[in-house]
Amino acid sequence: MLDFVQKMNQLGRAQVPFLFILDFDLKYPIVLPLNTINSKDISFSFGNKSNEEQQNFPPKDLIFNFTAPPQEEFEIAFQKIQKELHAGNSYLTNLCFRSPISCNWNLETVFQQASAKYKLRYKDEFVFFSPETFVKIENGIISTFPMKGTIDASLPNAHNILLQDPKEEAEHATIVDLLRNDLSRIAKKVRLKKYKYLDLIKTNKGNIWQMSSEIEGVLPKNYASKIGNIINALLPAGSISGAPKRKTVEIINKVEKGERSYYTGVSGVFDGKNLDSGVMIRFIEKKNNKLFYRSGGGITAKSVCKKEYQELQQKIYIPINNSKSLLVETIRLKNGIFENLQWHEERMNRSRLLVFGQKNRIDLPERLSCNYGFGEQLVMCRLVYDKKIKQIEFIPYREKDVRTLQLVKLPKTATEETAYKWAHRVLYQKLLAKKGDADDVLIVRDGKITDTSICNVAFWDGQQWWTPKNPLLKGTTRARLLEEELILEKIIKLEDLDNYKKIRLFNAMIPWASKKELSVSNILRYNKFHKK
Repeated sequence: MLDFVQKMNQLGRAQVPFLFILDFDLKYPIVLPLNTINSKDISFSFGNKSNEEQQNFPPKDLIFNFTAPPQEEFEIAFQKIQKELHAGNSYLTNLCFRSPISCNWNLETVFQQASAKYKLRYKDEFVFFSPETFVKIENGIISTFPMKGTIDASLPNAHNILLQDPKEEAEHATIVDLLRNDLSRIAKKVRLKKYKYLDLIKTNKGNIWQMSSEIEGVLPKNYASKIGNIINALLPAGSISGAPKRKTVEIINKVEKGERSYYTGVSGVFDGKNLDSGVMIRFIEKKNNKLFYRSGGGITAKSVCKKEYQELQQKIYIPINNSKSLLVETIRLKNGIFENLQWHEERMNRSRLLVFGQKNRIDLPERLSCNYGFGEQLVMCRLVYDKKIKQIEFIPYREKDVRTLQLVKLPKTATEETAYKWAHRVLYQKLLAKKGDADDVLIVRDGKITDTSICNVAFWDGQQWWTPKNPLLKGTTRARLLEEELILEKIIKLEDLDNYKKIRLFNAMIPWASKKELSVSNILRYNKFHKK
């Protein structure tokens, strides 16, 4: 048995939290208990699991350039892949190159400033900032999210072009089938939960649409003691190798120049019960004091060389987190209609006045008057702004399932951070890290109930819905419900919780009428907060 598998199994069996960094060929695997990691050597941020330390100074503006690999070299490699595809040796092969880059940020600054679901810096050797999940394990359910298909979001009707592209459809379907088979090797009741949804990814060069799907299965009860075997059985990640895996990896090793090393490997954190991991793409490495960006894409028999070469370059970017002085509005778009727009307009203009001293008003209906072509799809419109609107994003919305809430205490020093709807959510991420096995947190300030990490709340006493009088953020839906007298305000202290039967969650994306409710008994309480 491989040493890293044994070590992961031992730590999993003992429920010891650990970080793993597994290279593509499994020549240099790293498995470290979290309590042994020095953040000066390794920095990571995977969802709510992070040892990231915030910088106290703003970085210089990013200067970033790259030199693409010679097109002739790419065409030669592309044709070699096509020959293998037409011979029936592969159905999908991921072809990768490395491109020299110049960047005025060091690897630590790139890690700090990049905005991504999965980030890791390993010493002064490499950093990645990946949007792609490898696998997640939550309460015995293992999920994977195959990600194949991108397009420049600035193109007219870009999302529909991507969804209807026959080459992207073939590539996506192949990888979904591959990963469904992978999960079936280690899990039961494997099913395709969602197929071909789109996410908008922000980059330093503009936005791109990324197409993904979701597959899940049920692990055996003793999965933690076999966590190493489970991860090893799924390697290498199908989305960055191809199908069938074994033969396709042989093709990759013949065609690509040099080993991939940690690029396109996987990395993640096991917290003692659950696991979250990402594929190591969007990757910068340092060799002989020079920086290189690794990128690539899936090649099928329907691929066009020129388009694949363009896609390789399109993926060379740093998704910058420039949100620390910006505000945000999130607006529900359904059936082509922006809901409750007047309330969003009022809060946005009030915030612009109070935070930035900007007196002129922005007319939101006028700014959002185009037909965006989403049809009946539920979409979150996200406006990022300061004095002016900086960015308008449209993100297909998937509501989070919330069945339990964990009470957490808000640090007194954090009070000012909650007054406005900031685009950065560092405070809420820190609070979410304390949720344990719950689905979300219910935040307590000075002994009084406020909000969850994303919703205002109201409590039912058998006759009336009551919302906390002093929430962290006064949401637009809350303001409208108060005006319509569907809810009333009162101070709700921690010791008052047992006076209520249920709690309802609501925000701009979760309408009051959807009745997203749970019993007050599903609020998990700390002894230091509440005497049982």
